[in-house]
Amino acid sequence: MAFSAVALATGAAFCYATLFHGTPFALAFLSVIPCLFYLFFSKRRLRAAICLFAFLVFLGIGLGGFALRIESYHTQTLAAGEYTLTGEIEECTVGETYCRLTLKEVTANGKELDGKVSATLYIDGSQAKEGMIIRFTARVEPMGKAYRYNAFRADMVLGNIKYTAVSSETPAVENYADNPFTF
Repeated sequence: MAFSAVALATGAAFCYATLFHGTPFALAFLSVIPCLFYLFFSKRRLRAAICLFAFLVFLGIGLGGFALRIESYHTQTLAAGEYTLTGEIEECTVGETYCRLTLKEVTANGKELDGKVSATLYIDGSQAKEGMIIRFTARVEPMGKAYRYNAFRADMVLGNIKYTAVSSETPAVENYADNPFTF
């Protein structure tokens, strides 16, 4: 189990180094050298060959999985602009003068978005709860690339947060007539 985890992590790390730091892709296979030593100096050659094959398979899964995740993250279908957003609150952080929400299943002017939205509303959001459906108008910006300002934005990539939105408008809440969710 640890062997496969090491191979997956190695594949993802080499894909990261190749995509964002210009490391030659062929260097990923340097990690196979310890496995080759195990193959050549082991008394159980069949077991060593199976381990080498398994390592290569998991290395490939790590490389490919990371590359597909980054490619999916870079595919953003909405251009920057002002939109009416409707979405379900997945996560909520409330400050004194703002409310930061992560929205899922978001539509912008009726068009379904391909990722989540990190929205900042400059209003009192003390009554906001996860699972509520809200609608508001905001300035929406695509997040852009996964590597920005000399840092890899893993939280955005893993969370599939592809857009940011900022609004000071009071949102309308749907399906919560009995809830005093008033901003």
